[in-house]
Amino acid sequence: MAEKLFVYGSLQSPAVLKVLLGRVPPSSPARLNDYSRFRVPSRSYPGIREDRGSCVDGSLLSDLTVSETVLLDAFEGGEEYVKRKVEVEEYRDERVVADAYVFRKHVVTAREDWSLEEFEEFHLEGFLKMCEEFVEEEGQKTRDELRWAKCQENSTGGDGE
Repeated sequence: MAEKLFVYGSLQSPAVLKVLLGRVPPSSPARLNDYSRFRVPSRSYPGIREDRGSCVDGSLLSDLTVSETVLLDAFEGGEEYVKRKVEVEEYRDERVVADAYVFRKHVVTAREDWSLEEFEEFHLEGFLKMCEEFVEEEGQKTRDELRWAKCQENSTGGDGE
């Protein structure tokens, strides 16, 4: 089954997705209620955290393959984000369950929101270079892990035993 992912920061940029995934998956406008977006100090990207009464506008990526999901998990993984199931509103007021990367650290910040337009104007070039390096280094590891998992699945008849 294709995965859905709510994105609210750098992963909204088609240029970033193209470098990371080699394509730009289908997306639609979406809103995540009871969360707020904030600038991560000393970084060009944002985080989100639970915040009753607030909302975050972003995009809902759909038709992500397993390998794309694994790559994005590795990209957003580490100590800063945790992947959570959230309920988002699509532009037609439909509610859908999707994954989102939620900032795990408590960061004291001003309520200043993050802007995709500002990111693309001032930080995109350097961020794309970092994405290219990630795909070269980590992307190969991820592809190797996927090949190994596929071989394991094939050798066990697909039942994982």
